[in-house]
Amino acid sequence: MKYILLLLTTLTMFGCSAEPSSSDIEKLIEQKREAHNFNSFSTMTNFDTANGKQKADNLYEIDVSYDLSYKMSRSEYLKMMDGEIKEFSKNNDARAIKTRKKKADKEYRLVKIHHGRFKKDDKATRKKKLFLIKDDGNWRIRMGF
Repeated sequence: MKYILLLLTTLTMFGCSAEPSSSDIEKLIEQKREAHNFNSFSTMTNFDTANGKQKADNLYEIDVSYDLSYKMSRSEYLKMMDGEIKEFSKNNDARAIKTRKKKADKEYRLVKIHHGRFKKDDKATRKKKLFLIKDDGNWRIRMGF
């Protein structure tokens, strides 16, 4: 019985401090990109990680790099967003429209911050330091995206 308890304790301790895999981190970035609508105008390829360091049981620091290919220009993206809002406006009330416009404004600001000016078929390489935090057993991006 003592050995079973010791084994369970050991497994629990190692389970809590397990580092995120490269594919876990790539999935987290893809989720952020999807949440901010970045996938609508760009594609991420050649994802790589380096120099991962466990800073604490629930804090992990890592360098990431990836390439972006732009499917449309920033002005084409803005026209697409305007069209989506106009279509949304046809079938929703004023409050929902106002909320959707606020979301679109936030998305646009994030595009300006993370991508700047871009044209269709442009390529860019991103290198960033990410900080991941573990909440309820799951890693999430804390800073750096």
